[in-house]
Amino acid sequence: MKRVLIALALSLCLIGVVAAPAAALEQPIGATVSVNAFSSFTITDNGTEGLSFTASNPGAVNIAEANSPSITVSAAPENNQTGTVSIKGVDFASGGNTIPIGNAKWDKDSDVAGATAMTTSYVVVGTLTAGTSLSIYHWLSIPNGQASGAYTSTFTYQAQ
Repeated sequence: MKRVLIALALSLCLIGVVAAPAAALEQPIGATVSVNAFSSFTITDNGTEGLSFTASNPGAVNIAEANSPSITVSAAPENNQTGTVSIKGVDFASGGNTIPIGNAKWDKDSDVAGATAMTTSYVVVGTLTAGTSLSIYHWLSIPNGQASGAYTSTFTYQAQ
């Protein structure tokens, strides 16, 4: 009988040990990350390569560029900084003749009223946040008495 009681006692002890819940071990560990500043922009010429103003007579005013809008600047959706879009240009030239860059205008809408004259220094067009875009429209006026010729210029767009 003594053996039975000892065996029963040992069995109960084993059941108690097995049935007892295990103590959980927790250890909080900190985590860090550094997110880099990120800006990415796309500048798209919306027509054939380059801006194109139709052939016009001297004295023609506000000739619209062939594509509407002329240029679209887009900010990447993952950007985490606001970007600034700027524009500048150089005089149109043909041989020794020029059309001043100020005869070209830009605006953010298709209405020439309120358009801004181009300059040789960067001028801010607008700002872009992540996933947004900005359209730029262009016009050109030909001075009275302007010599005939194929005139070229360079417009430079900057997004930063």
